[in-house]
Amino acid sequence: MKCPFCNEEISQEVKVCPHCNAPVAQEENPAPSREGTSEETNSSLEDVLETKESGDFQQVAEAAGDSLLQALPENKKAGKGKWIAIGAAVVAVCGIGAAAMVMMNAKSPKERVIDAFEQAFSEEGQVSPGEEIFGWSQLAEAMNQEDIEEGFELTLSGSSMPELDMFRDSGLRFTAESSPSTQTVAFDAGVIYGGMDLLNLDAYYGEEKVLLSIPQLSSRVFLFDVSDGLADRMKASPFLGPIMEQTGFDIDAYAALMERASQQIKESSENGGRQPFDIQALMDRYREGCQAKAKFQEALTVEKGEKKPFTVNGQEMDCQGYTTFISKDSMIHFLEESSDFFLQDETLRDDFVQQLQMTAEINSIMGQSFDMGSPEEQAAETYADLEEQVDELIQILDESMSDVNMEVYLTKKGELAAVSGTTTITDDGTVVDVAFELELRGGAYRLQNMEAMVDLSSEGEHITMNILRNGIYDETTLTDDVSLDFDMMGETFGGTYTSTYELQDGSFHIQVDATANRKRAAAVSLSGQVDQLEKGKVFHANLEELRMEEGFTGQYITLAGELYLKPLEGEIQPISGETFDMISASQMEWMGVGTEIIENGEKLIEGLGF
Repeated sequence: MKCPFCNEEISQEVKVCPHCNAPVAQEENPAPSREGTSEETNSSLEDVLETKESGDFQQVAEAAGDSLLQALPENKKAGKGKWIAIGAAVVAVCGIGAAAMVMMNAKSPKERVIDAFEQAFSEEGQVSPGEEIFGWSQLAEAMNQEDIEEGFELTLSGSSMPELDMFRDSGLRFTAESSPSTQTVAFDAGVIYGGMDLLNLDAYYGEEKVLLSIPQLSSRVFLFDVSDGLADRMKASPFLGPIMEQTGFDIDAYAALMERASQQIKESSENGGRQPFDIQALMDRYREGCQAKAKFQEALTVEKGEKKPFTVNGQEMDCQGYTTFISKDSMIHFLEESSDFFLQDETLRDDFVQQLQMTAEINSIMGQSFDMGSPEEQAAETYADLEEQVDELIQILDESMSDVNMEVYLTKKGELAAVSGTTTITDDGTVVDVAFELELRGGAYRLQNMEAMVDLSSEGEHITMNILRNGIYDETTLTDDVSLDFDMMGETFGGTYTSTYELQDGSFHIQVDATANRKRAAAVSLSGQVDQLEKGKVFHANLEELRMEEGFTGQYITLAGELYLKPLEGEIQPISGETFDMISASQMEWMGVGTEIIENGEKLIEGLGF
């Protein structure tokens, strides 16, 4: 026979022409028609992608080559046959190379499952409505590093109880100003009665001086100078000095404590100043320095399973299943290594020692002994006791826990769609079966729409928890609805949380309801409007109604007010007025101030009609 491409003589048995290297269709295996080529090729290529997880390079290469060769159109013109054959060979080589690269870069089933969990439960790479709309993290950072003013006010606006009518328009107000750049702070805490200021406490700190004022009780501004020489000034005080000496008050220790506190304020005001017991920094050290997580992941056993349909982002799709096994030993080792890290973290231990040191100094100042040894010794003893308690807890878990079997389902994009699993817990010979399920139904972020269930059963009795969450986040509206239900052997209780925020006008409504046996036991709701908003810089909300209601009797109270945070305008000013030096003042001066406060206090009470 002749080759249909180059017209050279070839044997009947050959499948590839030895002259032009073109594939030769045999009678028992005719070339596919044009109508079937595209569909069959796509199917073959899907098979290539499916085989990339197997690690079989030869299988990938053969599948890629076959799929590309089958896609070639028939062309029996001899003049073009050799070039078509060469082109087919080049395409096949490229296809095999591409398939090999896909296979070498493909993730194993274990890597896919781990990545899916980390993506689902990590804020990185996900939409955060709170950040996109308000910039909460920027606001929190501004509170620590920038010159800001913040405050709130809440007053009684209504009630179902007549005895509270006299307190209508009464409540609390608090404003604070802070300036890390000048290391000054000030605040005003006020009690409001009938819409008017009843009592105010003004405070200011700057240039190592503390100023206090209660204008309704005294015309004086009380000064407490904490600069160098505090101990000597307190010892020389004509009124406070003898009193502190008689009561055993340790002036030197107090002065040292105030000096340390002043230094801490200075350090925390500066950029980069470390805060004690910084949980975020602790977790960063844990992620970087502890291998517990890596070893736990390494111990996982994951195998590819069956596909199953789930609804994700409003569409039903087939999700690939992965059978996952977590051994009890790997969980125990994870707990052991993690607890060891936290118990041995030097920074956390130093913060604890400093806290004990401050406690010891305060006791010394008040004339009390710290009879538990030095702070270092007490910290060592406390840590030893804590380590023993942790070991006992882990031992209990080791004796009660068992292995966990899970089925994990991922979308084609590698996103976590669902997980279900079983395990058992043994307590004093009683075996409790544990079953859990979680479906992530997508949305603007992975946990926006989800459903979860945990069931504990033993000898026919069940304790079940169900969580359902639904939300919307689009150009106009942000909603979040969460329900939590517990069923404990027939007794039910739980609650719901709902929130709505309108992006167009800033109006919002938040409500939390607690239920017992299907009846509302209590409710708290808040309605208002964010009327000033500059992402990460300015936030002002009118709190139109904060309602607290007792569900069984229907009694309620409502509050109204505002909440705000904004950049500080101008400088923080010291409290103005006649200064009263608390340290240098004599006994007679103190008695005069005391008499003034008592007289003004009596007038204030008389004015209220009490």
